Amino acid sequence: MEERGQERAGREPSPGWHPADAAVYDRLWVQLREATADVQTHGWWTTCREYGVQGADPVAVRQALKTAKGAVPLRQGDVVTTA
Repeated sequence: MEERGQERAGREPSPGWHPADAAVYDRLWVQLREATADVQTHGWWTTCREYGVQGADPVAVRQALKTAKGAVPLRQGDVVTTA
C-alpha cells in the first residue's frame, strides 16, 4: 500500500492506502488541476482586464453583482454536478 499526502508530526504512521483508494485520490487531483487551469485561463479574466478590473477586484465585483438590484440567486437545479 502506498502513502498519500503529507506526513504530520506527532501522528502514528498509517498502514497506507488501498490501491483503489490511491487511484481515486490521484484521479481527483488530476481533475482538480484541470479545473483550476480552466478557471484561471477562462476568458472572463480577459474581459475583466479589458474593463480595468484586476487583482482582488474581480472578487469584489462578483460579490457586488450577486447582491445587485435585480440579481437572481442560483437555485439547486441551476448548477450541474461535476464530481
